[in-house]
Amino acid sequence: MELHHYWLKSLLASGFAPQKIGKLEYLFRLPPINALELRELRKELEESKPTRVDPRFSSSILWLEKEGIAAACLSSAEFKKAETAILSDKAVRRMVEALLLSSMSYTDVTENVATRLGKSLTEADIAAFEHYFFNWREVPHATLSALFKSHHEGYTYRMIYTSKRPELALWKLGYRTSVDKDKAIELIKNEAIMRFLETGMLPNSMQTAVAADKWAAIFMAADTHGNGGNEQVTELLKTLRQLQMETIEVKPISIETLRGK
Repeated sequence: MELHHYWLKSLLASGFAPQKIGKLEYLFRLPPINALELRELRKELEESKPTRVDPRFSSSILWLEKEGIAAACLSSAEFKKAETAILSDKAVRRMVEALLLSSMSYTDVTENVATRLGKSLTEADIAAFEHYFFNWREVPHATLSALFKSHHEGYTYRMIYTSKRPELALWKLGYRTSVDKDKAIELIKNEAIMRFLETGMLPNSMQTAVAADKWAAIFMAADTHGNGGNEQVTELLKTLRQLQMETIEVKPISIETLRGK
C-alpha cells in the first residue's frame, strides 16, 4: 500500500491510463508505483465495482464510499483544496506533512499553516490531503521506512515521526517554539536517566563509563534546578554546557567505579 493509495484508486476508477498516472505521480513528486501493483489495484476495483458507475445512482455512491474514493471521484471541495492548496504548494505541503507525522491535530495544523504561512485551510482539507496523498497512518512500516530513505526530507521526517512531538516538528521546520519549563526539565531528566540505564547494557569500557558519568550528571543537574524559576533554568543550561566541555576530561576506570563497587 502506497501513501497515495486512495488517490491511485480514484484515478483508476475514473479511467486514467497507467502512463498518465505515472506522469501525474512525477508531476506531484509522489513515489511511483510499479506496473504490477497498479494492475493488481485495477483488478480489485474491477471485481468490486457495480455494473455501471454513475454518481446519479446510490449504488455507485455506496461503492465509491466503500472504496474510500468518493471525495476524489465526485470532486468535492475538500479534495480540490487538498490537491491545489496543499499538494501543489511546496511550503504548505512540507509543513502539513511534518505536522501530521508529529501527530498534531487537524485543528492545530490549520492554525499553524494560517499563522506561519498565511494559508487558510479547514480540518476537512487536511483530512482529505492525508487520506489521498499522505496516508501515513495506514501504510505498512516498510512504506514509511522507504519514504524516510528516499525523501529529501527523510531524516527530518523520521525524527519527527519517532518523537511524535509537534514542538520538535515546528523547530525542525525552522520556526521558534516555546516549551513549558516543567516539561522541558522533565524531558531532560527522562532522557538522561534512560541513557544512563542504557549504558549498563553496553560492554564495560572507558567510553561507556564516561557516557554513564555524563548522563548521571545531567540528570542530577536537571533534578537540582528543576523546581526553580527562570534563573534556575538558565543555571541548568549553563551546567549542561559545562558538563559537555568537561566530559572529555572525565576518565573513570569503569561503570562499576562510578557505582561505587
